[in-house]
Amino acid sequence: MSRRPLLLLTLPLLSVLSLVACQQGPRGYGTPTTKPTGTGTGSTGSTTKPGPGPTAGGNPGTPPVNLGPVVEIAAGGDHACVRRGGNVQCWGAGALGQLGDGNLRDSPRPVTVVDLDDAEQLALGASHSCARQAGGSVSCWGVNGSGQLGDGDGRPGSQSARPVAVRGLEDAVEIRAGLAHTCARKRSGGVVCWGDNRGAQLGNDGRQAWVAPVQVAGLDDAVELAAGARHTCARTRVGKVLCWGTGAAGQLGDGSSRHPAPGPVTGLADDVEPRLAERLDDVHANQSLVLGDHGATRRAPGGHERRSNLLGKQCRKIKGDGRRRLVRFRAL
Repeated sequence: MSRRPLLLLTLPLLSVLSLVACQQGPRGYGTPTTKPTGTGTGSTGSTTKPGPGPTAGGNPGTPPVNLGPVVEIAAGGDHACVRRGGNVQCWGAGALGQLGDGNLRDSPRPVTVVDLDDAEQLALGASHSCARQAGGSVSCWGVNGSGQLGDGDGRPGSQSARPVAVRGLEDAVEIRAGLAHTCARKRSGGVVCWGDNRGAQLGNDGRQAWVAPVQVAGLDDAVELAAGARHTCARTRVGKVLCWGTGAAGQLGDGSSRHPAPGPVTGLADDVEPRLAERLDDVHANQSLVLGDHGATRRAPGGHERRSNLLGKQCRKIKGDGRRRLVRFRAL
């Protein structure tokens, strides 16, 4: 008989606790209406909270109208994205925010990335996504535990379900993403990278992760980038290919297992500079050499010309002054 009052008091208490738990949502998240920090294009800061709800303009999975045709497609670890004009739509795994629609949930159909309407290129990692925007800025979304978003706020457990601006990057012309890192080529030919650096894939061995872009050491003439899981490569203006990062399977192309800074891939025929030095050794005084796209022509004082099969587009003209020398010039 003495236990009945205790039971009657316990039941109302359990009901109150259940109601509070339902209002708070899943453990570790705020209420469903809590907005992430770092909202809006060009914002900084990432969050572990879900977005404000369905993508603006319709329910999740309902593509908005009038976005135009698909002009680019990219795939990540368990998600994919397309670019339609300046807008981006993604689908697949989204629990870490990699779909960019403001929600932390998967979607079997395309959802629109919020706060982004000027994308010009996409790059997707295992669980993060990036877009190069008009003017050269870059925004990323998704997991940020190793600084993959480049916003300076990366830390274990962090993520953003909305695009955040990569810190200090305003002149990108190309972006590439690896497993948990991203690199950007700048107009100047320099390269910056951010994210996981445990395999030296950022080209700067100062720390295990960089939460904002860091300059790749010794590289200032890149014209193309490529990123693997834990290694990165660049093609330079003179035709060389340089790689850095982890090379346990030979992916650096020089037999080494790890390169913290760019190193040349050995054995490629497009190594231009040594060939130029060999062919130009016999250019003497009062002679000139003009290089085009498909070869070279040496002009002697008598008007005679001698063609060479030398790779062009690296030099414009060289004049002898009584000494043998090699001079670099701009492309024709």
